[in-house]
Amino acid sequence: IRLLQLDPLHGNPERWVQMMYYGCSICFVLHTLLAMLSTYVDLQDQQVDSIGTPVSRQNERGSKPISKTVEFLKLVPMGLITIGVLIIIFQLFLVPLFEETGRPLPPSLLCIALLTM
Repeated sequence: IRLLQLDPLHGNPERWVQMMYYGCSICFVLHTLLAMLSTYVDLQDQQVDSIGTPVSRQNERGSKPISKTVEFLKLVPMGLITIGVLIIIFQLFLVPLFEETGRPLPPSLLCIALLTM
């Protein structure tokens, strides 16, 4: 029902908003894959003693350059997701200002957008 308020004919948001949704979804999957890779790299880097139990290192996560690179690469999709979500939310507030026939947003949609930010 909320989508019908955005586009009464088909119920779809604007095309660029759909592309933002797809971009955020792709970044989420990419971040998940990088998190799995980061865990794998850290496990390969882990040292064990003579009986096979892990040797605890004090807060030395990601000491190798490959581990630091993967950790940095995990930040890129998260930043893109944050930017995409903020652009979609700001669009809700800015589009009615520039449209002559802009419909007011329902109060529930405004509350959800403000709580998300």
